[in-house]
Amino acid sequence: MNLYKKTYEDIKEKKLRAQSGGINAIPFAMPALTKYVPGIMEKTQYGLTAESGASKSKFVRYNFIQTPYDYYLDNKDNKDIDIEIFLFCLEDSADTVMKNFMVSALSKQFNVRLSTLSLNSYFQDNVLSDDLLRKLESLEPYFEEFLKKVHIIDDIRNPFGIYKRVKDELIKPNNGYFVDQHSNKIDLEHLNANKDDYKGVKLEYKTAKTNKFTIVALDNLQNIETEKSDNNSKWHACDNLCRKYFRNMLCNVYKTCNVIVQQQDKSSSKAQYTNSGTAVMEKFLPSLPGLSEYKNSVDSAHCFFGLFNPYKHRITDFEAGPKNYYDITALGDYYRNLLILKSNFAETVNTSLFFDSFKESFAELPHGNDLEKMTKVYDYIQKIRSQIR
Repeated sequence: MNLYKKTYEDIKEKKLRAQSGGINAIPFAMPALTKYVPGIMEKTQYGLTAESGASKSKFVRYNFIQTPYDYYLDNKDNKDIDIEIFLFCLEDSADTVMKNFMVSALSKQFNVRLSTLSLNSYFQDNVLSDDLLRKLESLEPYFEEFLKKVHIIDDIRNPFGIYKRVKDELIKPNNGYFVDQHSNKIDLEHLNANKDDYKGVKLEYKTAKTNKFTIVALDNLQNIETEKSDNNSKWHACDNLCRKYFRNMLCNVYKTCNVIVQQQDKSSSKAQYTNSGTAVMEKFLPSLPGLSEYKNSVDSAHCFFGLFNPYKHRITDFEAGPKNYYDITALGDYYRNLLILKSNFAETVNTSLFFDSFKESFAELPHGNDLEKMTKVYDYIQKIRSQIR
């Protein structure tokens, strides 16, 4: 089968799947955004950048772990869909991340607004109640299933080790097989026994389940560990991770959907002012030139997001677009601006989001000048502030 025929058959397969009620992308839980970026797609690499404190980790957990997992739960019985997620925690420990998922689940299941500090009974006058402990215990069956699909990993930090962990899981017996450029099927046992015969041969991995989504999330690139093979160079470690292992191998060969979190350089988000003392807004916003340490990550990404929290900079009114202003004094830390800094398949746009840190959720806001709808948002903020424990 030549390249044209192979590509045509792939397009046809996706068309028929969509027509029969199947899916080719797990949508983000943001309808306006999905008009430009559909969501979780095979062979796709995302980047996310923001300054410290903008909730990058929570954004990734919501959009690339929780949302696709919930979508899988809701659709596994009526759609041909499976999922496997790898979250490499290079910043927080696995149990810290798990506690964030627990707080989110308590909020969604029982409408309990609880911080991880309260969950840990760190406040002497606010020890976790027996009732909340029982509620948390009742979530065990949910998390048992959750952890069958979501691997939270904090003990592997080097590029090759991260790649090997994902690859070894994917190619376990009966999980899938390889095909060559002519679509000839090659099982793993045969490949391992005849490695020399396949040197230089372009192979592609196919999962046994025809519509399985594999997501690989790395949080964050700044904490990647170096390798002796590259003279312990941090730049080469970042380059190998982003380009060689994530884009070229996992994305292109194993058809994964990847997301890499990256800090903004501290100097890029430092306030700058005009001669009259007015802050230059553009200097606050995340940008591709402002990527910290390794800027070539943008070349390996199909789409790069930026996340911005104007409240952190004491901005009172934020212009998210022409004649679209948001009252940050009223919204406070509940507002985030999501920018598409680069996209191979969409125009660069931005979206205003309501951020709920306890639910670890993001939702699209109405137009900032829609007073009726925004008043409901302000009232909701006042309501949930009173529920925080």
